[in-house]
Amino acid sequence: MERDCASYVVTAIVLSVSVVVGGLGYRYRWTLRYVYYMTKNKFVLNDHVRNCQDILVYTYDAFLSHAEEDSDFVTGDLLRNMEEINQLNICLHKRDFIPGRDIAGNVTNAIHNSRRTVVILSPDFLRS
Repeated sequence: MERDCASYVVTAIVLSVSVVVGGLGYRYRWTLRYVYYMTKNKFVLNDHVRNCQDILVYTYDAFLSHAEEDSDFVTGDLLRNMEEINQLNICLHKRDFIPGRDIAGNVTNAIHNSRRTVVILSPDFLRS
């Protein structure tokens, strides 16, 4: 009798632990996936990415993303300082986006063709 009960106890414990681990894995699946890819990127692809960045040719030095309400600041002081004084080639949506193409496609294209992405993070940007 004890021998029969022992196998049920072991089975119940293994099943309980499996359910808890599975539940935690499901609950934190996106965090686990993020950690996995960041670790993989850090240890496996880091040298490859550095070497590729030296080879890549970008159309723009930076893509500048901002809210419409911040246009005066961006087109005035910021853009003048970045392009004229610092000699940077900036991608700005009002002048560099392809007309007729969807916004998401234009933004993705701008990010891929720019060395860096600069976001003017303001309350208006967060609302938009």
